[in-house]
Amino acid sequence: MDLERGPWKKDYYWVSHYQFLTETQTGLRLPEKVTFHDSTLRDGEQAPGVVFSPQDKIEIAKLLDAAGIQYIEAGFPIVSKADREAIEKIVELGLKARITCLCRARAEDIEMAAAIGVWGAILEVPVSQVRLKYQFGWEEDEVIEKFMAAAGMAREKGLVPYLFMIDSTRADLNFLEKLITKAVKEGVERVSIVDTAGCTTPRGMFYLAGKVREWVDVDLEVHSRLDWL
Repeated sequence: MDLERGPWKKDYYWVSHYQFLTETQTGLRLPEKVTFHDSTLRDGEQAPGVVFSPQDKIEIAKLLDAAGIQYIEAGFPIVSKADREAIEKIVELGLKARITCLCRARAEDIEMAAAIGVWGAILEVPVSQVRLKYQFGWEEDEVIEKFMAAAGMAREKGLVPYLFMIDSTRADLNFLEKLITKAVKEGVERVSIVDTAGCTTPRGMFYLAGKVREWVDVDLEVHSRLDWL
């Protein structure tokens, strides 16, 4: 499939090709069990005009925990001292929820996450052709190499590593299979499909999640924008 030629890519948009496949026209099925990994404290602050103080983040974390949220992404500690200190204080609360933070697939990010004491490190890597070719200038094998090195370091530091795939819904399916199966073979137990640009539909996401389920047996997360809800 040529990802740069099709109804999913025009001069003014580039959306997910998965929602155009015939397989996505079948009925949707819900999983038996769903858990929540809330990203309000990190992703929510990326909305225009939204800024949380450290105390805001602590109070929001408490409310999320009281609501029964199982996993809380407390922030992106490498971004600022304030974010790092807020995450540390959230970890010290001893909440029932497991606390995670976002990291680039870089040593300094992972070392900081370990020092803060979070449970899991969400290791982000770009996976779509549009990101790799036009933004990062990375080859697919380079992505795999970077992620595997980061995941290995995270485990050595006592962190649970996540494979967080930026722009998953515009990625080549064969590349995703190669990356995910290698990561799981090497011990990664949590995978996140990410619709970064909000460019797929529930049926497109259902198809992609189903393919991941065919390849591996891991805890699978879906990280989506709400544009289509």
